[in-house]
Amino acid sequence: LFATGASVGGGGIWNSGFANLSGVAVTHNRADVDSSLPSGQVFGGGIHNEASVNLTNSQVELNVAEVIMGDVSGGGISNFNSTGSGDPLLTLNASSVSTNTAQGDPMASFIQGGGIHNGFNGTVDALGSQIRNNVASGRNASGGGINSPGVLTVTSSLVASNVATASFGSSGGGIV
Repeated sequence: LFATGASVGGGGIWNSGFANLSGVAVTHNRADVDSSLPSGQVFGGGIHNEASVNLTNSQVELNVAEVIMGDVSGGGISNFNSTGSGDPLLTLNASSVSTNTAQGDPMASFIQGGGIHNGFNGTVDALGSQIRNNVASGRNASGGGINSPGVLTVTSSLVASNVATASFGSSGGGIV
């Protein structure tokens, strides 16, 4: 799937209710800002969650969230309520978030979370899961694997081979 516009979320899935996904692959999706617009915001190349998503034995992989000038939150998954109301919850149970990309122009973009972005009002619980081989790349980039200003719990999981790369400043290849 492909989503485009000035403010775009969920190249594959936009969730504003309750989603229970088991044995699902969310793969090869893309969310990006229309190139004719001067700037924009992109939330979640694969999944954008504003309420509650439970992933069990599932994969979120090979998704892209991209902006030329603006902000990207979550190459694979964005767990953030863009309206500012509500506290989104993302649960990963024996699932993987891998090989996702959040990217923007190296001179004019702020990128958060190559794999997962968990916003200030969000909660992410990862149990027996893998967050690996994700990339956050732009002018400023943080959290190649996970960017989480919200509540984050990682238990018996692997966070490996994630990269945050930037022309101005980067932080946390794995988790920030």
